[in-house]
Amino acid sequence: MNGVVLALGRALRSIMHPKLLLLSVFPTLVASVLWGSLTLYFWSPLNAWVADWLNNTTAVDAMLYLARVLFQWEMAGVIPGLARFLILLTVLPLIQATALMIAAVFLMPVLVKHVAGRSYAELERRHGGSFFGSAWGALVGASVFMFLWMATLPLWLVPGLALLLPLALSAYLNQRLFCYDAIADHADQDELDAILRGRRIGRFGLGAALGVLHYVPLLGWFAPVYMGLAFAHWGLALLAAQRKALAA
Repeated sequence: MNGVVLALGRALRSIMHPKLLLLSVFPTLVASVLWGSLTLYFWSPLNAWVADWLNNTTAVDAMLYLARVLFQWEMAGVIPGLARFLILLTVLPLIQATALMIAAVFLMPVLVKHVAGRSYAELERRHGGSFFGSAWGALVGASVFMFLWMATLPLWLVPGLALLLPLALSAYLNQRLFCYDAIADHADQDELDAILRGRRIGRFGLGAALGVLHYVPLLGWFAPVYMGLAFAHWGLALLAAQRKALAA
């Protein structure tokens, strides 16, 4: 885990560059405007559809009946409020996943070039990855993330899981999006496959540590670029160490 800590520290130093600080707000801003606009435009029919679905779901009816009997709660406004809450729970991960995809597919070449030029200038580029591989990995990773997010929503009612599940899903998405792009330009195909199939503790550990940023107000705006920098430092340092060990 020492490599994870080093990558986080080096990424913090890298993001202080004025150009990268300015670039940092771009992915989250674009994703927020996109999904915010779509949500506002479709708010009325979407809210009505979710409320109708809740009204016709047996499990929800049973929970509301139990709350009304045990606690004497007034249930009149529960369904509309729950519908709005579920819509927000869907839009937020969409914003997160879209911002990360933008950073991974379009900004990682800039971030890797910045990191490599200043810290790994002697590392040979072997071009084992491709733009198609990056885009496909981002699409698959984001799709799996959204499916698991929606599928595990009922489990969020279990105490503690409302924090652990989003963090675990963020760890998966972060490493899936950024690990490939971090080393695609410098690693050959064998090196790329070896790192992507192994090093799970390091990849998911770094992904989880970076996932915490989504819970911190304001820092979430800078998270996608910082994540890219952290994975670039982690991946290039690992690649350099492996080549040094083979050459020894």
